[in-house]
Amino acid sequence: MINRGIFGTITKVHDGNTAMIDISGPKAIPIRLSGIDAPELKQEFGKDSKESLESLILGRYVRLRVESVDKYGYTVATIFTIGGTSTSIRQVRNGMAWVYRKYNNNPSLIRAETRARARKSGIWSSSDLIPPWEFRRREKGKTISTGER
Repeated sequence: MINRGIFGTITKVHDGNTAMIDISGPKAIPIRLSGIDAPELKQEFGKDSKESLESLILGRYVRLRVESVDKYGYTVATIFTIGGTSTSIRQVRNGMAWVYRKYNNNPSLIRAETRARARKSGIWSSSDLIPPWEFRRREKGKTISTGER
């Protein structure tokens, strides 16, 4: 039998690379988009990236190609709108996410990022925006150094 993916409806978008999908189970499943990382909500373009992902998938019936489960229990997957392109590629193409090279295995994402950078789309229009993985590291350091939790 050919695995054609998992189908369901996106019920919530948390940020530019994380959403919840209802596959008619007891509860919605958290999904992290494969191969990309989007600005944190506290960062410049964070809300724009979330709104971009909402416009692509919120309330839509989609297909998932599951790749793994991350250390937080999120399903890592590529999300496709029915008859559409990978949502990860669309977020990168629109300048709303970075290719997360540490976890990416899709050369199409690299090409999409190269084109978005050349056009200065979204995040690429800012000269000083730091990647979200670096932002999280800095924020974690602030929390530890100030004693906040």
